Amino acid sequence: MDNAFHCIGLIGKFGEAEVSATVLDLARILRKRGCEVLLEQQTAENIFNPGLPTATIGGLAEQCDLVITVGGDGTLLSTARQMVDHDVPLLGVNLGRLGFLVDVPPVNMAESIGAILDGQFQEERRLMLTTRIVHHAGGEDSVGDALNDVVVHKWEVARMIETETWING
Repeated sequence: MDNAFHCIGLIGKFGEAEVSATVLDLARILRKRGCEVLLEQQTAENIFNPGLPTATIGGLAEQCDLVITVGGDGTLLSTARQMVDHDVPLLGVNLGRLGFLVDVPPVNMAESIGAILDGQFQEERRLMLTTRIVHHAGGEDSVGDALNDVVVHKWEVARMIETETWING
């Protein structure tokens, strides 16, 4: 059976011991199924890389038809922000605590990835949020993209702030 995806990018959370083993297991599973695997450059620098090709986040977005993150919701959210201008599906392997957005537990990884490659999945489209913080007292406006939620705070002691929110304008 043909795979639903052919070139798959892998991104792992930095500094987590379990990430290296999981990324390499995932690469082995994907290559065994005939998929081309690209490791994100910083991920490759932080794990033992047995010669897998690497690419920047932008390179993954341009070359891959699926990107899999290994970590938690934060890793998936960070990847979504960086790939906001590309229509590449994201899938998360959950090594975090809660996993609201990451779908695949490591214990079921081989089975889940196999089913996805066989086309047994349902794609969920998520809306991205674009935020703009307007500084009325001078200063430069801040603009950013987010998936799921936006948190606005000051770095000093928390205090009340006034906000205005617009949808579609």
